[in-house]
Amino acid sequence: MKDSLIIGLTGGIASGKSTVCKFFSNLSIPIIDADQISHDLTKINGSAYSEVIEYFGENITGENGDIDRKKLGTIVFNSKSKKEKLESIIHPKVLSTIQAEIKSRRGEYKIIEVPLLIESGFQEFTNRILVVDCSTETQMERLMKRDGVTEEYAKNILSNQIDRETRLKFANEIVINEKNNSLLKLEDQVKKIHNFYLDLIRTYKK
Repeated sequence: MKDSLIIGLTGGIASGKSTVCKFFSNLSIPIIDADQISHDLTKINGSAYSEVIEYFGENITGENGDIDRKKLGTIVFNSKSKKEKLESIIHPKVLSTIQAEIKSRRGEYKIIEVPLLIESGFQEFTNRILVVDCSTETQMERLMKRDGVTEEYAKNILSNQIDRETRLKFANEIVINEKNNSLLKLEDQVKKIHNFYLDLIRTYKK
């Protein structure tokens, strides 16, 4: 998977990963979204759908037959064994799809956006890790506003991710995205990191 420079982009929930990825995309950098791949795999025609239904039951589906991610999320957030089971079904298929995407996409370098990059062990398939970081307070505020969830539910989600300090230990580069940051400042950080990656590539090619 490392024939070209592969960047693993991660961060806590509601840290602003999607916004950062849009800025990289504007610079013609291909973004491979692991969460979207996972979502596609669990659609009715997805390769993981039947296996997930077989284990978790029909009660996790909505009226149209699609897997209700909130229902499934509630189950796995409250059971370590069920969370591990879901990961054992999904992760190998996600990784296989990512490998195919890396081979087919064209760009100066490629970014894999993986919310649980470190928790899932996907970092070993990347050259560098870019963390989008903000305070836990900012995460909570954004999450409750964005998804309309309670503070208790938001805390439960955050508790299922590694803590901020541990995540930052894995970071090669960091984008700061606090709530008082402007989009222009965020974009400027992205451009600087982009230029740094281009310099790295030039160095590797010498």
